[in-house]
Amino acid sequence: VPPVPPVPIGGRDQTIADINNAFENRPEYKDFTLIISKMKEATAPNGKTSIGEFTDEELNKLLSII
Repeated sequence: VPPVPPVPIGGRDQTIADINNAFENRPEYKDFTLIISKMKEATAPNGKTSIGEFTDEELNKLLSII
């Protein structure tokens, strides 16, 4: 099994907090369908929409695309 890339400094909880902060405070994310679209993009082909189910790698990808 290949190693999972490390979560950025601050750990998983900090990464989720950073993602949530972006979704809550950036005007372009007032449209909830855009949030869902970005979450599905980050977890393709799985299309996850619950951030708690994301792997660390998927969290990092989501953070990088938002």
